[in-house]
Amino acid sequence: MSEANLPFVPRSLAISSPPGKDVYEFYLVVKNNPEIFGTVSNIFTQKHAEILGAHLQLSNDRKSGYAIFYVEMEKASAGAIEIVGLLKRNKLVIESTAFQRNRVFFEANMFPPTSGGHYRVFIMGAESWRNLVSTFKRKFGSPADSILYSQGVSAGIEMAIGIESRIDPNEKDAAPKLANLKGLFRATGLGLLEIHGHRDNFEVSISDSMGSNSETIDNFLVGVTAGALGRLFSKEYVVSELKTNGKGLVTTFRLT
Repeated sequence: MSEANLPFVPRSLAISSPPGKDVYEFYLVVKNNPEIFGTVSNIFTQKHAEILGAHLQLSNDRKSGYAIFYVEMEKASAGAIEIVGLLKRNKLVIESTAFQRNRVFFEANMFPPTSGGHYRVFIMGAESWRNLVSTFKRKFGSPADSILYSQGVSAGIEMAIGIESRIDPNEKDAAPKLANLKGLFRATGLGLLEIHGHRDNFEVSISDSMGSNSETIDNFLVGVTAGALGRLFSKEYVVSELKTNGKGLVTTFRLT
């Protein structure tokens, strides 16, 4: 299963995790069972893989669950592929995938910081956010779109500043910046972010950001994306196309 096809849980899979070495993100779809957390943890323990952070939540129908484990593999006695195989053989695990996250440090962007140096994030459900945006638009009309966009740009710039603080300033490759931005979107429950194109013109899709069947344009997310991309690539972008496609938001950015 590719990362783009992973099921997205609107309530967020955000976790708290300190930095680590040779870090992998293990994404699991599991059966609803009170033993699942301990069972999965034992598999990592047996292979000397240290869990840095984890999050588990139930699906809306409570029949299954979604889990993310951030695991340091530096001293592990097995590789990520082997551990994925062990997880898949467990009767409680429906699906398991692993992604290397050595250069994705979204935890530094979560707020506010706790006294232990970790970070936590406020989670608002997709339905609550959709209702908030709809109410805002009904009450204020078209100015609401401008306000949401402006606030989103500010948030996007802050996200980008956090990403920049963890990446070598001499890094010319755009991939680490985009990977971190995509990781942030997913980790904080904003949606599954996909970015295509190049630095002059980006096509961006955000799946399930406002619910699969919603026709509401989330201008805050548009602003977040524009602000983050603009800061990461030192350019100013404007929206040249904006629509929904049944799965979420699709927008095209071009340089001013």
